[in-house]
Amino acid sequence: MPSAVLAPDSASGQAVDRTRRLLVLWQHPDRTIYPIGQLTFDGELYGFDYSVAATRIDGFRPLPGLPDLLEHRESPRLFSVFEQRVMARTRPDFATYARGMGLEPEDATPWEQITASGGRRAGDTLQLMEIPYVADGRVHAHFLVSGARHVEGSGRSIVLEDRTVTSDEHVYRRVMASLREHERPAVELVAEHHNSKDPHACVVMSEGVVLGWVPRFLARGVRELLQHGPVTARATRVGSVEGLPHTRLVLMLDHPAPYGFSFDPDGEWAAANSRLQ
Repeated sequence: MPSAVLAPDSASGQAVDRTRRLLVLWQHPDRTIYPIGQLTFDGELYGFDYSVAATRIDGFRPLPGLPDLLEHRESPRLFSVFEQRVMARTRPDFATYARGMGLEPEDATPWEQITASGGRRAGDTLQLMEIPYVADGRVHAHFLVSGARHVEGSGRSIVLEDRTVTSDEHVYRRVMASLREHERPAVELVAEHHNSKDPHACVVMSEGVVLGWVPRFLARGVRELLQHGPVTARATRVGSVEGLPHTRLVLMLDHPAPYGFSFDPDGEWAAANSRLQ
């Protein structure tokens, strides 16, 4: 299992796990997205474990440099398959790239880069997402809003419980500009009906305008939260509509957790090797 840095908490004096974790998602040729592993960083060492889900995918091939589905790997350097998603500081456009993701260049470490960008590359099948968690009776999730490019244009109809909304480019730009004028503005998470690609789909809305979707791997959990009442999140980043769509809007969800709530109720995200112990 991954090692962890246990640092004393300033308030309680008790040891706190400072390890940061990303869920590694892989898109199958049939377009299904699977959670295939967890990438961790404790401030000194990077770790990687394949997930239980990865061992159940027919025809899945291990990632380059990480051949064993049941082995825990550690390295002082980011594994090459993920390091390829990091821009070198020596690039002349590094500062522009970092600021485009909401990072100051001096803070844009490899880990911060792949966290902010989701590790995406054009034509690639991998993406990364901060792993949500439940603590002290509250749900915590920090995520990139998906699908902005599908709603920033005009004419897409989206069916909600009580109405159908149609995307409009000018209205979308106006609402995004309005959000940029506020610090950590609130947005609504709302169930979408009749989505043929995801029966649990949830949209992100402000002023009655759809701005994108909750990532698919969080949508099922958000639907469960919505059964108990309205759900809102706070925008921690509202980028320019001229920037990359997938890093344009970043949200933080901090919401009361129903008893027994989990974003991974079936244990698919857990390390495969943990089942051997």
